[in-house]
Amino acid sequence: MKSYFLKPVICVALLAAGVAHAQSTNTGKVYMKGKIIASTCEVLVNGQPGTKDATVSMGTYGVADFTKTGDLVGGAGMDGQVKFELSNCPEGKSQAKMRIQATTVSGSSNTIQLDSGSNTAGNVGIQLFRKTDMSKPVNFELVQNYPIDTSTNKATIELVGKYVSLADTVTPGDANGNFNYTISYN
Repeated sequence: MKSYFLKPVICVALLAAGVAHAQSTNTGKVYMKGKIIASTCEVLVNGQPGTKDATVSMGTYGVADFTKTGDLVGGAGMDGQVKFELSNCPEGKSQAKMRIQATTVSGSSNTIQLDSGSNTAGNVGIQLFRKTDMSKPVNFELVQNYPIDTSTNKATIELVGKYVSLADTVTPGDANGNFNYTISYN
């Protein structure tokens, strides 16, 4: 009789042990989701594809257009226009920060020195203005902030270059200059 009684007790004990083991084990799956995005916006300068460099026509002006120190000349029509079109900006970025670096006229943080050469115009520099604020030139020591449209992930930065006379008398010659730019995002 003992053997009949022990078999069901052993079976119940084994089943209970299996159930207890099943209750202490959890299984599942974790799904890892995300994406890799571009770390910078795509930049197009003056509609010139394939490069982040651009050549801008400043126009041709006579020395008589400058009558005194500080006269600004140019920037009308398409002369001096610099348009940065930013697209495919990283999601969540709402601001583009532009830093401009240039060789400047001594004592100035906002006037680009003309490229030197044997036929360079005298007493002239180049100043850049935000197209939306032509009242004061861009200070190259400061970072300029521009909004990114977060619904399209695009931004437009428009600058206008103008010649500025550094003395009452300007001499004729080539009036070329350049600047470097760095755009970062936050």
